[in-house]
Amino acid sequence: MIQQQRYEGGDLKILYIQTTAMQQVVANFPEVVLLDATYRTNKLKMPLFVFMVVDGFGCSHVAAYCFVANEQQPVVTDMVRTFVSLNSATVDTKCVIVDKDACEITAVRDAFSSNPSIQLCEFHVKRAFKVAVGNSGHSSEEKVKLLSVLGAMLHAANDGEYMEEKAEFERLANAELSTYFAVNWDNCADMWVRYLCDKHMNLGNNTNNRVESHNSKIKGILRNSDELHVALRGLTTIHAVLISEQEHARVVASSTRRYAYTNDSVTVDECFNVLTSYAAQLIAKENSKLKNATDITVQGGSGCDYTVKTVHAEYSVTADVTSCTCRTYVSMGIICRHMLHVSVHSGASIDVQRSVHKRWFKCSQIPLTATASTSSAHSIGQTGLISQPDYSAMSRSAKYNHAFRALKQVADCIADCGAQQFRQRMQVIDDVIGLWSRNVEVVVNAVDESGIEEANMPDEVEEATVEPESPVREELSQVNEDATSEDTHVAAVQDNAAEPPADATELPVHPTDEETEDITNARTEESREPGAQVLTMLRNSNLPIVKHPRGRPKGMKDSCTGMKRGRKRARCPAPKNAHSTVHT
Repeated sequence: MIQQQRYEGGDLKILYIQTTAMQQVVANFPEVVLLDATYRTNKLKMPLFVFMVVDGFGCSHVAAYCFVANEQQPVVTDMVRTFVSLNSATVDTKCVIVDKDACEITAVRDAFSSNPSIQLCEFHVKRAFKVAVGNSGHSSEEKVKLLSVLGAMLHAANDGEYMEEKAEFERLANAELSTYFAVNWDNCADMWVRYLCDKHMNLGNNTNNRVESHNSKIKGILRNSDELHVALRGLTTIHAVLISEQEHARVVASSTRRYAYTNDSVTVDECFNVLTSYAAQLIAKENSKLKNATDITVQGGSGCDYTVKTVHAEYSVTADVTSCTCRTYVSMGIICRHMLHVSVHSGASIDVQRSVHKRWFKCSQIPLTATASTSSAHSIGQTGLISQPDYSAMSRSAKYNHAFRALKQVADCIADCGAQQFRQRMQVIDDVIGLWSRNVEVVVNAVDESGIEEANMPDEVEEATVEPESPVREELSQVNEDATSEDTHVAAVQDNAAEPPADATELPVHPTDEETEDITNARTEESREPGAQVLTMLRNSNLPIVKHPRGRPKGMKDSCTGMKRGRKRARCPAPKNAHSTVHT
């Protein structure tokens, strides 16, 4: 499925790409959505946004691609609204992970009806802290201490630790840095402080590394000189390959049984039977942590909720041992070590079906196939947009390169032939080159093994050699009757050819470019997929003239960091009359 939105003047605004397989993945795993943009993937300088989700095996899946004209607030908001409107399962989205871009944050808040938790990528948070401290004017030792305090605030375990580190930061920081932190970070602590982020289901994702890894693969295929339709086909090809790899990993995981030899818990054994290997291994790790823990105490019971106390915090486990208030259970939706400890302490069994989120069960996983994306890529290729660009706008150098790539495929086909067939086909090529050098048009017709053309030809064809002045066509290649495979029948058509006699055999003639386009549109209009129709229009799509700044196109007002971009200081050139002094 490919959708596009245009400005009033007709310029392309948004190009949204989502296959059936992508929609199915979002429908089954909508809890956490990762969003990030990458650049330099097409000639029009359109940023490419990637939506991504995580399945029950812990694998990343692309949920949608979207090219946008720019990263202004209305455009980004329309893009996110398109994603939400086409995926009804987003009503169950619990968390959206983005960079430090204010436009993306505002768009998510406006578009998602589920009011998900918005969390910032930890990598970008640390980088923003480093830039802010570096420009604060402190000494080197003070900068090291400030970064250490900010890191402690980022990974604080509770409110008490956060407030202690915050007080230490305010004591060390100057007025400018304290104001910057209060305006840009302290008022949105729930978006970057880890213990606050883990109060929502995020599946353990604290960065956008999954999307960044996929973007690096995209950069290996797409170039900043690619046309938009070329980039689109590259994306569908990449997605088909990724689905094939994920299908292979899923088959391996489904056909193998994992065991924990040091496990003595009946609950963990049941998890290995009904849950995915990824979720079962996480629960087995929780059981291993429980064995090594010596500071866990349990209070309560007898129909009431249990209270589990550790060195760092205090958690509440329900009386039926189906949920816990710890970060592991809330953020991952799996059985935690506190629930396992309550089960051992009270002797109550844990109901895995009620205690674990449905996304982790084997029965909830969907069989992925590369059929949808592969067929999409194949349909894009059938439109001829990739192999037949706009020849009228091509320079001689571009025509030469395009023809060279096509003739390379011809050379690959000829190189695999036998000696006799190779000689025959080379003769055909020599004849074509000779005719083209004399500005004579050539028509190519396929023939079967018996030497009869596949076109509507009479049973008996007489081959005649005529003078160049004759108005009839002359056959240039002798068909080998002993050939074991299809060969080529070449006919030369004189530029000044008149109407052939009534008894002459009429060979198919190529129509003009306008006739070819009309015939192709008429034949493929009914069978053409929506994606192919959009690609046809993309060939001549234009964008508004926008001057993009160098680097990441985000200004100070579009960033929640509030910091100006650093500029390299220009070195002062030495005076022309300066002389060096040599000391002996």
